[in-house]
Amino acid sequence: MPSPRREQTLLPRPTRFAPRSGHFTLDAATTVRAGSDAQGAADLLRTLLTPATGLPLAPSPAGAVTLAVDRGLRGLGEEGYGLTVSPHSVLLRAATPTGLLRGVQTLRQLLPPEALAPAAPRAERWDLPCTEITDVPRHDWRGLMIDVARHFHDAATLRRQIDLLALHKLNVLHLHLTDDQGWRMPVAAYPRLTTVGARRAESMRGPDGSTRFDGRPHGGAYTRAELTGLVAHAARRGVSVVPEIGMPGHVRAALAAYPHLGNRPDRALDVWTRWGVCDTVLGVHDEVLDFCRAVLAEVMEVFPAPYVHLGGDECPTTEWEHSPAARARAAAEGLPAPAALHGWLLGRAGAYVR
Repeated sequence: MPSPRREQTLLPRPTRFAPRSGHFTLDAATTVRAGSDAQGAADLLRTLLTPATGLPLAPSPAGAVTLAVDRGLRGLGEEGYGLTVSPHSVLLRAATPTGLLRGVQTLRQLLPPEALAPAAPRAERWDLPCTEITDVPRHDWRGLMIDVARHFHDAATLRRQIDLLALHKLNVLHLHLTDDQGWRMPVAAYPRLTTVGARRAESMRGPDGSTRFDGRPHGGAYTRAELTGLVAHAARRGVSVVPEIGMPGHVRAALAAYPHLGNRPDRALDVWTRWGVCDTVLGVHDEVLDFCRAVLAEVMEVFPAPYVHLGGDECPTTEWEHSPAARARAAAEGLPAPAALHGWLLGRAGAYVR
């Protein structure tokens, strides 16, 4: 295959990019040398390139493509890397295995566009332009939030999104898993969260305030195996999955499944079909605290990322103001008014996560 143009478009733009004359050819004889802490990057290189190129990129201690972790490298941080492509060799170095994963994506982008295909017509040789690259991210958190609560996407779609995040060196997938319009994560102690709370009768068409609905049921939930598989898929690409479980507002789907967790346990609710802010919120009795702890315990088992998002936004306090139980809780906790239960409940949940 002909050598790609020198003016390669790399996304994001590397910190330093110095083109050189010539090219390195990847072909069936090309092998990869990688130490024990670089095996993840070598595996990713094969996962990404072999389906499109047909090249085995077999491991070899004498490989012309070298992937190396050198913890003595300075100035690269957790995710930076250095890449040198010469006519006879490729050297990718980083101070951490994560840095190598970023460099693998740059190697992929240096190849012709056909190398990005999941399965493309295979050429016998693929040319990498000679270059020297040093790349360090400008921001520690580079993420995408996907709201699967309002609009469900299956696990295969999320894996594809993770692949695209990694290709562009984004490092966080923020999953908005629960809201008034749907609950997507299974919790063993509360099975109705997904058997009831994951499905709504229809969806509003247009913005908040619209009077039009589509008349089509919408729903879906993930299995625990799907979520743990998603986390593993992301980790192999250097992406963290941060879960969001909204509370104490945005819980209409949970209350449709378990009305006793609300402020009016005798009220039957449906999973919300509208957009905007719903005034149904969690109660503040002990059973609700038990529920929050059970949900968060399972979330932390499935998602090893150091962060859990608790939502916390758009929590109307009208129900608490009219609830004798909520007013009694506020008084017992020494709070000035029922509205302060918002911070109190989030504080209890946050303390459990910590």
